[in-house]
Order: sequence, then C-alpha cells, then structure tokens
Amino acid sequence: MKTEKKLGIWMDHSNAHLMEFTSEPIETKTIESKFTHQAKEHSLHRGENVMHHREQHQQAES
Repeated sequence: MKTEKKLGIWMDHSNAHLMEFTSEPIETKTIESKFTHQAKEHSLHRGENVMHHREQHQQAES
C-alpha cells in the first residue's frame, strides 16, 4: 500500500517552513538558509561576469 503525506511549504528569503498535515496537530519544521549576504554578492557578481562573457562571445561570432 502506498503511503501518502500531505505537506505544506511556506518560504521567505531565508527560511522554509514545512507543515505536515496529519490527524494529529500539525507538525512544523523550519529550515534556515545558510546563504550569507557575502555569498549572495559573490554569486550575483559571478553571474554578471558569465553573462558579460557570453554576450562578448555571441558578438564575436556575428
């Protein structure tokens, strides 16, 4: 027999709240992001560099 779970997820910029709906009171678990502001800045800068190089490569092919 297949086990079925009913799960609700609510997320904001730094937390995910998982709520399992059962016949018992709702059980909630919270997961906190370890993504720091510094890591976000680094990721954004890296993404901008990748896009810049991709555009330059496309222009060179034209």
